[in-house]
Amino acid sequence: KIEDVQTNKLTAEKEIAKGAVEDALIDAKNKVAGLTHDDKTPLTDTEKQAIIKQLEQERTAATKENGSIDQSKSAEDVTSAQNTAIGNIKNDLVPGNIKNILDKDSAVQQERRQKAEAELNQKHQDAIDQIHNEFGDQANTSNTDKGFNDHKQITGNTEQEINDNKLAAEKEIAKGAVDDIANNAKTKVDGLKHQDGSDYTTNEKEAIKDKIDQIVTEGKGKIDASTTTGEVDTNRDAAINQIIKDSTQDSDAAKDIWTNDPKIQNDQAKQKAEDELNQKHQDAVEQIHKEFGDQANTSKTDKGFNDHKQITGNTEQEINDNKLAAEKEIAKGVVDDVATNAKKKVDSLKHQDGSDYTTNEKDAIKDKIDQIVTEGKGKIDNSKTTSEVDTNRDAAINQIIQDSTQDSDAAKDIWTKDPKVQNDRNHHDSGNIPNVPGTPGTPGTPGTPGTPGTPNDTANKPNSSDSEPGHNSSSKDNAHGVDVTLMHNAYLYDQTGSRCNKVILGAGSVVTTYGVTTINGRQFYILHDQNAANKQYYLALGNVKYRVQKLVHNAAVYDQYGRRINSAGLLRKDRLINTYGSAVTIRGSLYFIIAKHRYVKASNVMLKKIVTETQAEEVEPINTPTADAAVAVNEKQIMHNAYVYDEKGTRSNQLIFKAGSIVNTIGTKTINNRLFYVLENGMYIAAGNIDAKKLRLKHNAYLYSQYGNRLNHSVVRKYKLVRTYGSPVRIKNGTYYIIAKNKNIKEANFITK
Repeated sequence: KIEDVQTNKLTAEKEIAKGAVEDALIDAKNKVAGLTHDDKTPLTDTEKQAIIKQLEQERTAATKENGSIDQSKSAEDVTSAQNTAIGNIKNDLVPGNIKNILDKDSAVQQERRQKAEAELNQKHQDAIDQIHNEFGDQANTSNTDKGFNDHKQITGNTEQEINDNKLAAEKEIAKGAVDDIANNAKTKVDGLKHQDGSDYTTNEKEAIKDKIDQIVTEGKGKIDASTTTGEVDTNRDAAINQIIKDSTQDSDAAKDIWTNDPKIQNDQAKQKAEDELNQKHQDAVEQIHKEFGDQANTSKTDKGFNDHKQITGNTEQEINDNKLAAEKEIAKGVVDDVATNAKKKVDSLKHQDGSDYTTNEKDAIKDKIDQIVTEGKGKIDNSKTTSEVDTNRDAAINQIIQDSTQDSDAAKDIWTKDPKVQNDRNHHDSGNIPNVPGTPGTPGTPGTPGTPGTPNDTANKPNSSDSEPGHNSSSKDNAHGVDVTLMHNAYLYDQTGSRCNKVILGAGSVVTTYGVTTINGRQFYILHDQNAANKQYYLALGNVKYRVQKLVHNAAVYDQYGRRINSAGLLRKDRLINTYGSAVTIRGSLYFIIAKHRYVKASNVMLKKIVTETQAEEVEPINTPTADAAVAVNEKQIMHNAYVYDEKGTRSNQLIFKAGSIVNTIGTKTINNRLFYVLENGMYIAAGNIDAKKLRLKHNAYLYSQYGNRLNHSVVRKYKLVRTYGSPVRIKNGTYYIIAKNKNIKEANFITK
């Protein structure tokens, strides 16, 4: 029948249509295997399965029993159903439709949430690791942990919702990490010290903490405004890195903060003023001790300093005014102390012929000293600048010292104008008034000793001996000299026990001695300058011989830089130790020398006795050749420890002239292509220890003290020409060029070739 034929034909067409749909499905499945996300990452298996499932649903809807193809009533309907099914399969692979398929698939969304949570967990772990690496395993991570724990459960039913919630969680973790880094950094700052060992000041700490708080506020604001994970990470890292820089010991970032902080600038100004004031006090005490001995009274100087050593002020002017006021009090105290010690000295003075000063001679000098004190302190009070204070102080002190010097011209002027002294001399027939040296009919005052023949370095300030007098029995075996090594920096004295020049012999110098003598109750070695007609000089015994002192506390041993030497152990209380000379100052503290480069703090010892049984002999005045008046003599200050050379440019002895010594020179001479200054006694000192050589910096450079610590935060800029003195010196483990008194720059910063 015709109807049966048509029915069979339609059935065949339906099967052909279903086959076409199956073929389209197979082709689509093959394409799914190569699909990628917008960022070119491949689809996960779960995502592929979701798409295939949707494709199969399109196929099934068309090919199943009673599906769209089976329900077709004509060949045209079959073709339409086939095309619709194939079109749906193809449309499912369009990017926008793929997104819709994935967003509707619960398994895909679950996988995405799990992936987001895993990435979030890694963010949290990385943040914790960074905090621990920077601040240690005990560092506080509470804010980071809270940011994670409060947001670690990711919600959302679409990719966009999941990504938005993940980004929000990343922001909270990032802000928590910034907070934790800041808190740990501020805790770290509380314990920081400068590279020189000093603590950060309160204002230095607060300035850094304030800056950290500012970084936190700005950083968290930028994190909140971030629209991508990459922006969150960038803004978080920028804040964290800046906080770490600011909280690093003496970092450039920290210095920039301090430079711009008015409180710190004020602190630094006050600290500088206090340091200068402390130096004023130290210099004053040393001057008194050098002039009158280590037991000299310095109470007024100390009081002037102690009552005013804390500088106050909130402006530069206030600080300078308070510093000037303190300098005046110290200066007046110095004048008072010099006067007190000078008057005490006058009480025991003798004339050069051995006779005692008369009571009226002593009183005349003391009255003059009192007058100088009153006038000098008045001028100091009226001084407008530090320079004026120093000038008026020094004028008073120098006059007092001149007046109290044995048979000085100043003393003779006082006696000449004093009626009581003149009356004594007019009634000389009583037999109780001695002749005064230097007056008509009496021996003249011996000439001033010149510069000794020779010396170069050491960080300790020289000090005359503290030795107690030895026996007065004579032992004049001076045919052969005895070499001794200085354990303490030393001055040279004349036959009156007064310092005879401005040379400082450094510890380590070897000098040849010709016996021991006692001057004014104090023992000295006798020295001969064979280059100056055997002119005699005297060197205090305590710079060579040791004292026995008893420890009143357990005592550590320190090196020349004030650093404790742990390998030396601890010296126990009540132990007897040997010390050399008077106490020396290292970085503001007093120490006794116990061996080469070995010291104990002076506060730990109690004076016991001097250990030396050396015989003494009488001092006989010697005739000193008068220098040729036609030869110009120029004073030169030694800036670098120096040796003494002969006319061949060979070191002539084992003396060391300390930096700071002032020598008399009579010209220059080139020996072996090397320039030398000629000394009065015919010896030579290398000019490089006196004259500066300019070297150019190849790096920015800091200034260091003689102990190797940074002096301040100032920087000498790259390429600047700097005056240097002598060869580089070794300080601690480095080498430095001397550029001024107690100021050095590392050798590595200079262009030396």
